[in-house]
Amino acid sequence: MTPSAAPDSRVNFIFISGRPGGGKDTQAEMLAASYPNIVHINPGAIFRKAQNPLDAKYGQYYDLIFPEIERMNRGEIIDMATATVILTSVIDQEIEAGSRTFAFAGMPRTAKHFELVDGLTSLANDRGLPVRSLYLYLAALRETSLQRISIRREGGALAEVRADDSIDAVARRLDGFEEETKPAIKEALRRAKSNSGEFMFRIIRGDRDPEIIHQQIAVEIDRFFGSK
Repeated sequence: MTPSAAPDSRVNFIFISGRPGGGKDTQAEMLAASYPNIVHINPGAIFRKAQNPLDAKYGQYYDLIFPEIERMNRGEIIDMATATVILTSVIDQEIEAGSRTFAFAGMPRTAKHFELVDGLTSLANDRGLPVRSLYLYLAALRETSLQRISIRREGGALAEVRADDSIDAVARRLDGFEEETKPAIKEALRRAKSNSGEFMFRIIRGDRDPEIIHQQIAVEIDRFFGSK
């Protein structure tokens, strides 16, 4: 695969959405491995690492994330203001360092999170950098999500053991997807229709082998970001 390099004069956002356990983080990791210019942003992982004040990169956000720890462990969404401050800081530092293409795993999670997306877009625009966004929805059944999370919870090969993978927390996260993330998908569709050429929405079957999914995502990325 020969990835398309993002021009230094533009910022590219790739949003990977789907049910909990739907493979969002896996695909973002694969993109970062295949495209050296893509920075993998996993808000959940950032917030979890921030719980350790000694973490070299995210420990600086410990005081912000500390009041949210119990909520996170229950599988609930953290305070919007806290998420905004942390993620805006992270992306600002990455742009300052020269990064231009970002793959967000599991964000925006709610329709309200598009306010954060707008803030990040303004952050880039204030630096004279236009933004193009590709929203990818990994479609998979609830049963598929439960199976994958079960493997992760049981500590399978390369699995990440997480506090919010408990049985009760998973049920809340899946219910939250129905109540909160579906409206976000509708908002992404609305933006794709009203922002022709700058915001694209694509549905990807998420119940297949990760490599096959990755190949399809790569085609969408090269087609969209390589078109201008």
